[in-house]
Amino acid sequence: MAVGWPAAAQQSGTAGSALETATESIVLLVAKVPADARTANGLGTRRLGSGVVIDDGGLVLTIGFLILESDEVVLTRPDGTSVPAEVVAYDTESGLGLVRALQPLKMPRMKLGSSRGLKNEDPVLVLPAG
Repeated sequence: MAVGWPAAAQQSGTAGSALETATESIVLLVAKVPADARTANGLGTRRLGSGVVIDDGGLVLTIGFLILESDEVVLTRPDGTSVPAEVVAYDTESGLGLVRALQPLKMPRMKLGSSRGLKNEDPVLVLPAG
């Protein structure tokens, strides 16, 4: 599963609008983990990263270690507004996690695409929040 530019470019028809859509779909994610959690020593108790909105109901795809054992997750939209979220899932095989915003994000979702057609040295974008 790929997220991002190729799917957005196919939908929009232009790289510029695809990049704009991609950046508008990215949130800053802050997770707090109890000090006595198994992963707290190695990964910390405050984890900061990015996520991408993947549906209209506020579902956000992120890197799983950010939310592993967290007891609080906050998403920050590009306009600086913060929204609480809850952990939905963590997949140990892929290393990905899902959280759901507890209030409307009012953000566009990123269409999911396929990485099957990618070849070595194909250009890809890595877009952090902010």
